[in-house]
Amino acid sequence: MQDKQPGNNWFEKHPKLTGLLFFIIILIVLEVTTRVLVGIGLIPYQRYPTATKPVYWDDIHQSVGVWRYPNKKFRHKSSCFDVTYSSNSYGASDTERQRQKPDAQRVVALGDSYVEGFGVAMDRRMTSVLEKDLGVEFLNFGTSGSFGTIQEWLLYRDMAGEFDHSDVMVFVLPANDFSDN
Repeated sequence: MQDKQPGNNWFEKHPKLTGLLFFIIILIVLEVTTRVLVGIGLIPYQRYPTATKPVYWDDIHQSVGVWRYPNKKFRHKSSCFDVTYSSNSYGASDTERQRQKPDAQRVVALGDSYVEGFGVAMDRRMTSVLEKDLGVEFLNFGTSGSFGTIQEWLLYRDMAGEFDHSDVMVFVLPANDFSDN
């Protein structure tokens, strides 16, 4: 009778590939399990309030992902508020701004839902109030929906930085901005 010697099967001959294969299988099982648990409602999953038509936010920006469609309005009604959002020609939740305005004091405001003014009338948002009180333009580049510091940097690099400005304000909420990355 012939004894089986160690190292004769494929898994023993390729330990690194076996480990990689095992790791990939675990990831696939975790992904499928998570999707099933979300599908049956055991794990909550937050959707944008415009997951159905009409769409206001969507995964449309090549660098940062979720961004607003240009020149759109959306009424967001919940048990806590009833507000209408609007976006300008470049998709920011802000009034229309000129890209070029040399020698003007203007502030680019970057952040998440707090800066965007999620659930707040546009004239009562922090950037609108600051602009009115200080007489300085605040270009609102805030957006909500798992938007973290990396997306803020990418948004500045690819869009907000193209606007003439003198200052940049980055708002960070440690409770979620780093985990949103």
